[in-house]
Amino acid sequence: MFLQYINRAWLVFGVVTLATLPFFPGQRDVFIFLIAVTFPSYLIIRFLNLSGRTRLAGVAFTLTVDFGFYVLFMLLVGELGAYKAFETETTVWMLMGLAVLFAGALVDKWAAPALAALNTILFIGTRLMIAPGSEPRP
Repeated sequence: MFLQYINRAWLVFGVVTLATLPFFPGQRDVFIFLIAVTFPSYLIIRFLNLSGRTRLAGVAFTLTVDFGFYVLFMLLVGELGAYKAFETETTVWMLMGLAVLFAGALVDKWAAPALAALNTILFIGTRLMIAPGSEPRP
């Protein structure tokens, strides 16, 4: 039941993103990406959840949120430049932290620390690869 409400909130997030797209023409690529991720993932998660595969639906939702926001961060890297993007990475960490919360709530108690470890390795590796001199250091 909780996953249904979270998934509906995900759909509302997509609808709001779609509705506000004309007001932010400078962020068009980011908004298009969010819309392209939100609507198909909503349908997939809804189908999995209604077919009784709740744990798989939780995994799909968690990974969609986690890697969706990581790709959003990479879009910011392309738009702002690597060093500037890493100065403003706190927001992305918080959004990916939501995915860790969802992993613990929707999948398994061990999924949350595993996803947190994966995210940490991912961000440190990304920083060392594309912006090795950025501050603060990993």
